Amino acid sequence: MKPLHSILFFFAVLLALVLLYAPSVHGTPLMDDDILIFQNHNLTRDSFSHAPGLKNTWTSLSANQDFYPLTLTSWWLQYQLFHDNYFPYHFINLLLHALNATLLLLILNRLLLPLFVSLFSALLFALHPINVQSVAWMAEHKNTLSALFYFLTILAYLRAIIPPSSSLRSNDVRASQAHSKTRGGLNFYVLALILFILAMLSKPLTMTLAACLPLLSLIRNRRLTLRDLLLCLPFLALTLPMIYATVRVQTLHLGVTGPAFHLSILQRILLAPNVIAHYLSKLAFPYPLTFAYEKWPLNPDDILLWIAPLALLLLFTALIIFRRNPIARAILIAFLWFILALSPALGFRPIFWHLYYYVADHIAYLPAIPMFVLFAAGIHKFTLVLKPDDRTIRFSPFALLIPFAALTYIHARAFAGPVAVWQQAMNASPKSPLPYMNLGVAIASDPIQPDFKLARQLLEQSIQCDPTYADAHLNLGRLLLLHFNDLDGARAQFRAAIDNAPAKSQRTYSDSLVNLAFLLDKAGETQQAISAINTAIQFAPGNVDAWYNLGTFNLHANDLNAALSAFNQALVLDPVHASAHANLGVTLQKLNRPDDARLEFLRAIQSDTKPDGAHGPIADFAQKAMNALPPATKPN
Repeated sequence: MKPLHSILFFFAVLLALVLLYAPSVHGTPLMDDDILIFQNHNLTRDSFSHAPGLKNTWTSLSANQDFYPLTLTSWWLQYQLFHDNYFPYHFINLLLHALNATLLLLILNRLLLPLFVSLFSALLFALHPINVQSVAWMAEHKNTLSALFYFLTILAYLRAIIPPSSSLRSNDVRASQAHSKTRGGLNFYVLALILFILAMLSKPLTMTLAACLPLLSLIRNRRLTLRDLLLCLPFLALTLPMIYATVRVQTLHLGVTGPAFHLSILQRILLAPNVIAHYLSKLAFPYPLTFAYEKWPLNPDDILLWIAPLALLLLFTALIIFRRNPIARAILIAFLWFILALSPALGFRPIFWHLYYYVADHIAYLPAIPMFVLFAAGIHKFTLVLKPDDRTIRFSPFALLIPFAALTYIHARAFAGPVAVWQQAMNASPKSPLPYMNLGVAIASDPIQPDFKLARQLLEQSIQCDPTYADAHLNLGRLLLLHFNDLDGARAQFRAAIDNAPAKSQRTYSDSLVNLAFLLDKAGETQQAISAINTAIQFAPGNVDAWYNLGTFNLHANDLNAALSAFNQALVLDPVHASAHANLGVTLQKLNRPDDARLEFLRAIQSDTKPDGAHGPIADFAQKAMNALPPATKPN
């Protein structure tokens, strides 16, 4: 394919995406957007000249929800440039998605697939509504960014093992082996390894590519050689530290342990094929799609749950028996790639988001590609049989892309903001507690017209759907405490959140204790508040809010040395925590250390000053407190 054709394809796809995603390109933050980007102190409080938080994302497994430091670095850079202007974040995702579709076209062209198959597959990937969640949700920048390096890895790998002028037929095996030993082949092989590392640092799920690479050789030579497998070993070796990091983050930081995540072997056997069947059904019939699907009850006595395992078993048995048939062989390769790419999400080991649902559209972003290619190849084969010489007939199936594009536009409208997306999810999944909770939080957080009464009803409905849903209890407790002044009701909800938190190492448990401690301090039970906050710190020593509140409670109890220690620890975890600097200044002032207090007030002002120079409320407080101090006795 000529470079000009690739460029034209990229801009055509980008124009189509801008039109289809127009309802969502100004969308406000959804679930995780604030936590990962706009309220992530590792990113937002850093600057180009001073970035300790950015360093933490590369060196600490507990700094964020998962270990994808390259994506976090990308968000850090975007935040330095755009701050809270959401449009550029969305547009960058559109650019990456268009670029990924173009790279997919180049890969399929490199594999010498027919032009129709390559074009149709790349366009279907670009326009399919199952990818809306990956493109319209800012938090899924990790999908579009990791896919960029995923595709570049494949292109570099193909360039390493296939001579530039070679076809992919079996008589090219010797030429391919000879080429891979040349300096050019080795350079591209090393480049592929580097790009693969970048893909995993953008999103760990891309590690499955290491297991899929041998299938490229199977496509190329119709057989696997020992050399093909040996070439993939370094890629598999590179996945080991990423597997370790991912498992450690999931277990220690997110608390993926305990009975809430327990499934029997039989339940896991049922889960995997039903997850596969779900994604296949949504690829073929992408309506309705939703942000959060209902979590299925995995009851082995339910006969319907056995349909997918039996169907997949029969399918693979038939494909293996008839594997020498070109059509069966193509289907087998496509399904193997699809399942291998999905394997981390199939439930063979616990995953944090399995607390809420077993499937999510964004998981299918890369695994869906072999199914798109298989669908395109099937259409191409059918049109050749129908009228092999009629180009109108051969290219008329592109009209099939129109309903997919229309559904993409419809689905993108739900991503205009949290209220829209959770309202749609609530309608699509009325038995799931997650949409009710998040819709309630979104309505209570509306900066223009919050409706606390409706928010309370939605949070209570979430708890009715699942009385053990700790997050719903936690958010209802916050609402009752802050907006209804119902201390007894809030206390009961925080207790329920603590009792039902999936694992005591999970953040929900610590946050529930922090909120309960805040309530106890407000009720005048300061010692009980300190006890609760110490328990929170015991299970989540990296919880900045817990250390800050411990300092505040000790300040209220006039235990100044304990307050000093707690505020200093909070600032070790978050060096630009404005409130911690301000209260540390108050503590130092009470300890008769005005010069040190002045320095902390100054740091509070600096930490709470916006990019346009405007002061926040903490900066205003610190400025007044600093002005009330006696004149400095030594230079700051």
